[in-house]
Amino acid sequence: MTELDIRPETQAFPSRTDQPQADQPRTDQLRADQLRADQPRATPPRAAGTESADQACTFNPHFVSRSGGLPYDVVAGLSSPRAADWAREVLAGEARLAGAGERIGLLLESAIGGNADQANRQALLRLRRDVHNQRLPRDPEAALSAVAGHGTELRDTLTRWLADCRELQDTVSDGEEALAEDVAAARRHLLDLAENEVFRQGLTLASPLLDARLGDYAQSVESGRETKKSRKQARSLLHYVYRTACKTSPFSTLTTVAPGRLSEETDALVAGSGDLSRVVGSTRLNVAVVPRIVEALRLHPEHSLDLPLELVTGWEIRSERLRYLRRRRVTNRSDAGAITLDSMQENVFYLAAGQLLAQLIEVLTSAPGTTLGQVAEAMHDRLETASREDIDRFLDSVVRLDLVTTPQLQVDLHSDDPTRAFTAGLRAIGQPWAEQIAGRLDRVSDLVDQFASASASDRRELLRATRGELEEVMTSLDAPEGSVPQTLIYEDTAPDGHEVLASRTRWEQDLAPALHRVASILPVFDALAPQRYLLTGFFTVRFGRGGVCYDLVKLVQDFHLDIFDEFLKTTSGPGLTDDDGLPAAPPNWLDLAEVDALHQGRLALIRGMRRAFATVDDVHDELVLPETFFDDIVAELPAGTGDPDPRSFFAQFIGGDRPGVVLNKSYTGLSLMFSRFLHALAQDGQPGAGLVEDLRAHLLEHQPDDAVFAEITGGVDTTNLNLHPSVTAYEIVCPGEVTSRSEADRIYVSDLEVRHDPQTEQLVLFCPRLGKRVIPVYLGFLLPFALSDIQRVLLLFSLNKMAQLDLWSGTDAPLGEQVISSHPRVRYGDVVLVRETWKANPDKLPHRRDFDSASRWYLEWQRFRATHGLPRHVFATLSAGGGEELEDQPDQTRPETDGAGMSASRGKPQYIDFTSEPCLQLLDDMLRQQTARIVFNEMLPGPEALWLTDDHGSYVSEQTFELIITEGSPS
Repeated sequence: MTELDIRPETQAFPSRTDQPQADQPRTDQLRADQLRADQPRATPPRAAGTESADQACTFNPHFVSRSGGLPYDVVAGLSSPRAADWAREVLAGEARLAGAGERIGLLLESAIGGNADQANRQALLRLRRDVHNQRLPRDPEAALSAVAGHGTELRDTLTRWLADCRELQDTVSDGEEALAEDVAAARRHLLDLAENEVFRQGLTLASPLLDARLGDYAQSVESGRETKKSRKQARSLLHYVYRTACKTSPFSTLTTVAPGRLSEETDALVAGSGDLSRVVGSTRLNVAVVPRIVEALRLHPEHSLDLPLELVTGWEIRSERLRYLRRRRVTNRSDAGAITLDSMQENVFYLAAGQLLAQLIEVLTSAPGTTLGQVAEAMHDRLETASREDIDRFLDSVVRLDLVTTPQLQVDLHSDDPTRAFTAGLRAIGQPWAEQIAGRLDRVSDLVDQFASASASDRRELLRATRGELEEVMTSLDAPEGSVPQTLIYEDTAPDGHEVLASRTRWEQDLAPALHRVASILPVFDALAPQRYLLTGFFTVRFGRGGVCYDLVKLVQDFHLDIFDEFLKTTSGPGLTDDDGLPAAPPNWLDLAEVDALHQGRLALIRGMRRAFATVDDVHDELVLPETFFDDIVAELPAGTGDPDPRSFFAQFIGGDRPGVVLNKSYTGLSLMFSRFLHALAQDGQPGAGLVEDLRAHLLEHQPDDAVFAEITGGVDTTNLNLHPSVTAYEIVCPGEVTSRSEADRIYVSDLEVRHDPQTEQLVLFCPRLGKRVIPVYLGFLLPFALSDIQRVLLLFSLNKMAQLDLWSGTDAPLGEQVISSHPRVRYGDVVLVRETWKANPDKLPHRRDFDSASRWYLEWQRFRATHGLPRHVFATLSAGGGEELEDQPDQTRPETDGAGMSASRGKPQYIDFTSEPCLQLLDDMLRQQTARIVFNEMLPGPEALWLTDDHGSYVSEQTFELIITEGSPS
C-alpha cells in the first residue's frame, strides 16, 4: 500500500533539490452603434469576500488517476554520473582558482604599481591576465621567477594556484572519456528499456516504424559504431521513454489510467495499491475508417444504388425553398501525425422546392430507408416530364450536396463497439457486396480485440493484418490512395485491479477551501465568458430583453455573420498592452458592462501579483498569496447566474516529509475528464465497473430543478477521443446529425427556443416539449474552435469553462535582452498554483554547435545551471506554435518517415535532467527549432517526493478531479 498523508497544519512545501483598443467589425456586417442601443448593464460588482457567503463545494466522488507506464527510477540509467562528477570537480576547481586568483590579483596590483622594471612589470601584467582567465602561463617557472622579489605571500599563493591550475587542466582533459563512457552506458540502458514488454507494447502502437527499426539501433549499440541514423533513432526512443516514465499523457501502455474514489476507508489524502506493471488494455479501431468507407460507397457507381436513404434531420420548407444544414466532411489524408481528424464543415443551404425535390421528399418521408436506386425508379414512374437522365443528375446533386444520408451507416459515438455497430448496419443492406465487406470488418474487429492482450511481437503482426484487411476493403470500393488512416488502433490501459482511494473528509477540509478560492478568480481567464456575454448582448438587440427566438439555426447563422466571426478573428492573436505592461481593454463593441468587469478583474489580478512579487526578497523563495489577493479580484467580477459551477483540476500530490498539492491545469467539469477513458475504466471485473452508472447519478444530483442536462456530441465522428457511453438522459440532435437514442431522449435543435430572462440577464435554451430549460453538456475532447458553428454556439449555453490560471503574464517585465529570468513558486494555502519558472532566450543558451567537444558543451550547461540556480530536474517547453490541437491527445509527434527523428511538440513539456547528456541532446534539438522563448519549470513533485510506488519503483502520477460550486456561484 502506498499512500500520501497531508495534515491540515502542514504549510511547508519541498524546496528544489539542487538548486490600443481592437477595431470594430466592418460596417457592412454590423453597425456597432445600433447594437449598443438599449443594452442591459451588468449587475454591479460584488463586495470583496462575498463569493463564498452562500456557496457549497462538493467533489465528484470519483476521479481519474494517471500514472507513468514505467517507474520513474528507470531514467536513472540514462543519466551521466561520471560526467556529472567530473563537471562538479571542474566547477569546484574553477571556484578555488577564482578565489585564489582574486587574492593574487590584489597582490599583483601592488607589485605592478610603481614597478620601475619594465620587463618585470610586463611579465606581471601577463601573469595577471592568465590568473584572471584561469589559464596556466606558458612558462610557469618564469612566472614564479617574476614574483620572486615581491614577497613570500605572493610566491606561495601563486605556487598553490599553479598546482591547482595544472590539476584542473588534467581534470578537464578527463571529461571526454568520462562523458563517452556515460553515453555508451546510456545507449545500452536505452536498448534494455526498449525491450521492456509493457513499453514495447505501447511503442508498437505509438510508432510502428520506429518499433520495426529498433533492430538497426540494437546492432549499432552492440557493434559500438554509432551512425547519424542510429543517433536519430536513439533520440526518438528517448522521447518515448521520458514520456512514459516522467509524464502522464494517456496513450496505450505508455501511461495508464485508474479509477479513483473518495472514501471513508482511508484517512490518507491519497493512497494506491497493487502492481502497476500488470495492465488491462481496451482497444478500438480508429473510427475514422467508418466514414471513409461510407464516402467510398456513396461514390461507387453500383453500390451507391443499394444504400438506404433518409433526408437529413432539420430540413424545412420556407417560401418555396428547402432549407437544411449541409454537413460536409473534409477528409485528412495526411500521414504526418498519430492523430487522424477529418473536419466537418457546416453551411445553411437553400434549394428551390421544384417538382423533382417535391417528389424526392414525398418518397423518402413516406418510406424512409428507400435505396437510391429505388428512389430513382419511383421518381421516374411518377414524373412523366422528367427523363431518367434528368432524375439521375438530380439525385447525384442531392447526394453531392449532402441532403440525404444513410443513418444506419453513421458512427454511433456512444456505442460500446462502433465498428461492429457499423458492420451490423452494413449487413442490413442485404446485398452480397455488403456481406463481403462486413465479413472483412468482422475480421478487423477480431484482430483489434486480440490486440489488447497481445505481446509486442504479436501486435506487429496484428497491425499488419488489420491494415491489409482495410486496404482490401478500400481497394474493392475503388477508394483513392491514402484512404486507410495511418493510425489504426487506439488503446487505453488500466493497471489490473489498481484503485486509488482518497479521504473524503480530508479533501473537503484540506483541499476544497483553497480550490474554491482559486476557482473564484478563474472567470478572469475563461475564454468562453466574453463570448457568452456577446451572444446575450446580440440577442437582446435582435429580440429585446425578455425576448424569444424560435429559430436557433437562423440565430446562429446571423450571430456568426454579423459579429461572432469578426470577434473571434480579432481576439485570436496576442492582446495589446499599455505602456505599463497592463493588457489593453478587450473588444467590447456592444458596450457590455460584464466584459468591462472581467477586464477590471484581470487588472486587479495583475496589480495584486505585482504587489505580492515585490515582497519577495529572493526569487527562489515561495510567493504566498494572501486572502486579500482573491478578494480584490472577486470584487470586480460580474455576479454569477446561480448555476452550478463545475471545475476540473489536474493535480499532482507531493510525498515525502513536507507534502503538498500542485495544480497542473484547470478545466471544465460535469464528468468530461472521465468520458474518453470510461471504456477502459469501467471494464467488468475491475474497480471501476460501476463507474458509468455512478456518473449518471452524479449528474442527476447536480442537475438544476428547472433544467435538464442534454449532451452535444461534438459533431466530429472521426476521432476516438469523442467516444464515450451516454451519461445524460437527453441528447441534443443538431441538423444533419444521427443518433441511436430513442425518440423520447432526443431534443432536436429545431424544437429549441432561445429565451432571455430579464431577472437574471441570462440567455437560456428552452424545450417546450419538456417544459424545461436545456443545459448542453459537452463531453468530447476537441477544442471549441474545432466544433461546428451550431455546436460552438450551443457551448455558450452550457456550464463549460475554458480557464487556464495565468498569474505571471503582465506581472513582470519582458525578458528583453536578458539571457534568463526567474519567477518564484506561487502557493495559496496547501496548494501550489505555479511552479518555480525560468524563461530564457534560446539563442543565448549553450548550443552544441558552438563547442569543439561534447565535454566542453556539457560542462557549459553545468556552469549555466549553477550560475542561474536551475534545479537538476525540470520540464522545458517551447513557445506554443499554431495549428489545431486536441485536448489530451498523445503529446508526441510521429517520427519522421525514415524512422529516425522525432521533435518535441511545441507547447508540450519535455523532461530534462541537466546532468544527463541524452537529455541535453534533446534540449539542444529544441533550441534549434527557431522559437522566441523557452520556459523551464521545476519538476514538482521531484524524484524524492513521488508517493505512488510498487515493487518496481516509484511512479509519476497525476489525479484529475472535479469540484462543483453551487448556490450563487461567482462565475
